[in-house]
Amino acid sequence: MKSILVSVLFLFFLFFNVNASYFRSYQVEDGLAHNSVWAVMQDSRGFMWFGTNDGLNRFDGVNFKTYRKQQNDPYSLGNNFIHCLIEDSYGRFLIGTKSGLYLYNRDLENFSHIIIDKKKEISVNSIIEDPDGKIWVATNGQGFYELDSDLSVKAHYLSNNSKNGLKNNFIWSIAKDNTGTIWLGTVGGGLVSFNSKRNLFINYKDIPQIDIKDTKIFSIYCDIDNNIWIGTSTSGLCRYNPQTGKIVYYLQDNVLNIRSITEYSSDELIMGSERGLIKFNRINESFEFLNNTSSFDNLTDNSIFAVARDREGSFWIGTYFGGVNYYSPEINKFHYHYYSTKQQSRNIISGFAEDNEGKIWIGTFNDGLLLFNPKKDKFEPTKFENKYSNIQSLLFEKDKLYIGQYSKGVNILNTRTGQISPMVGNLAESNSFVNVIRKNSKGDILFNSEVGVNYYDQAKNKIETFPTLNRKEVKDIKDIKEDYNGTLWFGTHDGLYRLLSNGKWEGFTNNPNNPKSLVNDNVNCVYQDTKFRIWVGTEGGGLTLFNSRTNSFERVYDTESGFPSNMIYSILDDADGNIWVGTGGGLVRIKSDLSSFKTYGYIQDLFKIRFNLNCALRASNQVLYFGGTNGFISFNPKQITDNQKKPLIEITGFKVNNKEVTPETKSSPLKFSISNTKEITLKHNQSSFSF
Repeated sequence: MKSILVSVLFLFFLFFNVNASYFRSYQVEDGLAHNSVWAVMQDSRGFMWFGTNDGLNRFDGVNFKTYRKQQNDPYSLGNNFIHCLIEDSYGRFLIGTKSGLYLYNRDLENFSHIIIDKKKEISVNSIIEDPDGKIWVATNGQGFYELDSDLSVKAHYLSNNSKNGLKNNFIWSIAKDNTGTIWLGTVGGGLVSFNSKRNLFINYKDIPQIDIKDTKIFSIYCDIDNNIWIGTSTSGLCRYNPQTGKIVYYLQDNVLNIRSITEYSSDELIMGSERGLIKFNRINESFEFLNNTSSFDNLTDNSIFAVARDREGSFWIGTYFGGVNYYSPEINKFHYHYYSTKQQSRNIISGFAEDNEGKIWIGTFNDGLLLFNPKKDKFEPTKFENKYSNIQSLLFEKDKLYIGQYSKGVNILNTRTGQISPMVGNLAESNSFVNVIRKNSKGDILFNSEVGVNYYDQAKNKIETFPTLNRKEVKDIKDIKEDYNGTLWFGTHDGLYRLLSNGKWEGFTNNPNNPKSLVNDNVNCVYQDTKFRIWVGTEGGGLTLFNSRTNSFERVYDTESGFPSNMIYSILDDADGNIWVGTGGGLVRIKSDLSSFKTYGYIQDLFKIRFNLNCALRASNQVLYFGGTNGFISFNPKQITDNQKKPLIEITGFKVNNKEVTPETKSSPLKFSISNTKEITLKHNQSSFSF
């Protein structure tokens, strides 16, 4: 077995629609014991635990291990239906099942039955620990129990007819507030509080002025301000302030069965319901349905039973039919977008252009021209009939949108009036192919063509050419950029060329005998960043940095240096000077001081996006856009932070002579589970071993 990094920042998710949230799912086929998951927990060592209808799972980030009831084994679980999980302050791991309470023994990876009722088995619904180390156990039909720190039963509380007694034995949820009060959510008896020092119950069902309508309480959470948040069966979410006695209702009309509530951030809660995952801002009292998509649900099941936050701030969601889903707020800072009128079709993005209102015009190869409103985070209809197809390039200049189409020349769209007019000269010809449109500092519009580069002199309303490039030796103009000195750079299939402001032309090509020459003649893109550095992306040679003082290329980012791909499609920089590169192996960020780079390769895996040539935009609000097959992503680079949590390293398996061994294996060198073993003594015939 290999050592496993017990990290729960998984980078494999499913992304679907505008304003969608993105989940990674784990189901039976991945090793989960059952797709009905009632309980979720991360232990102190980093393992994720899932309680299901048919067993307990431990997940190390790669593999699931399943624990079930074994006949004639007194050290196995006594019941496979797992309701709840908790690790207490002593590091003890307690499992509440449909038939009893169990303690997990990490040394031997087995279980001890904690007897809390000698006469009958108890169905345990919920467990908490109070500040004194006492364990409180809520049951289904047997009230609740108070256990001492040694897990012996100190008290058993059952319903009775006294005024200050418990009125209902069916307790679904249990929580404690900041004052030490125990709160109980019952099925049929509503909300109940218990003062253990005074042995006093308050049944809020009997207090008309509190008016908690629903008597079936599924979840309770106490926030930092000692507000009690109550998830009900049919009345949505309630917030109760014990100090003021005030209660406020939310989501009464459209959310059922809020079964789990926990903290999302210092100001926000996250909860699971029959309508999926809901985020609630406690300050402005606003809600967001995290799985609210218009096309189809990217959460495997909307019926959520459990939500747990891990130490990296991500969330694990147990569902009724869909197994476990994983949601990361950090990964969701990359926003995925697509729009298509064609069934089961996604846009193939060719380019972006930002207009005066901050809206983003999007060219596609398969869905014509689209308009995206970043402020509303949605696509908007345009003022004209969209007859475009196979758009190659876009440029916005004042109210004009220049649109280059495959073999249909260039059109100019007036975005204010919707009027469309063809380009003058040969660029209006139907066989003209234009996939690069740029504007220089003189106001000229530059276009590539099959034979070189043309430019449109707006003052003369005339098309001119660059004769030096319009020769047979220079083929396939892929990019045009103007630097801060007024120099024009041309990336071509046959090298890199530049036209200096004094009219002089220079070319750069690869020389195998010169390590500081251009790494590859097939240049896809050229970019000058805010530090005036010229970056050149190639097709097959990686990314290189041009030194203007020596007219040489002195730094190369390729697969040999750790880059994910030698295919470079697009280059941008952000407001902090970091360089963002769209590659054939995913998105890469290079720090502004060039000290390191980081690959976000999972973006291609998650979104199924393969970036397209020069399909990138830095908008005026500093949001970056990268497009390709299957849609596009947008993100604010300042929100993309590195994970500072260092995952623990755990050895989860041990083989001798290529056979897995445990403490129970005959002639095993292990006295304890491999995870809890500090040293191993092997015999002469056990010299072949692996982890």
